[in-house]
Amino acid sequence: MRLDRNVGGQTAPLMLLAVPLLAALAIGCGASGAPATRVSLVARDIAYEPARLVATVGEPVEIAMQNVGAIDHDLNVDGIAVRDVQARDATTGGHGHPAKMPALHVAASPGKTATVRFVPTAAGTFEVWCSVAGHREAGMVAVLEVREARS
Repeated sequence: MRLDRNVGGQTAPLMLLAVPLLAALAIGCGASGAPATRVSLVARDIAYEPARLVATVGEPVEIAMQNVGAIDHDLNVDGIAVRDVQARDATTGGHGHPAKMPALHVAASPGKTATVRFVPTAAGTFEVWCSVAGHREAGMVAVLEVREARS
């Protein structure tokens, strides 16, 4: 079946009309492919390394969390103002989620790396924590500092 549309007396395949529309939508949604600052975070059993991450307001950042521990771990950040969040879990199943989903969340099974890409929209200091039972309480936390952009 061929899908055509009469445009100005001419017959044009709908696919030719769809390409510019999809490109405009991608640009409007922030999917411009702007390079992100890549930050590596290692999740060990009951610890993150490094313990402090830094991002800048308005600049895309991608956190790659590599799980070198023996069980699933995740990364959670509450209260942070973000846009254009893209998360890619790397779990083999069985990972639960916090009761209330935080602004940022990604999980990885042992030996896997999960990523979360986002653009912070306000400065502040935020706790990064693991939602596996008892991990946050045992000190599996880090800090994400979002700084104002330099003029």
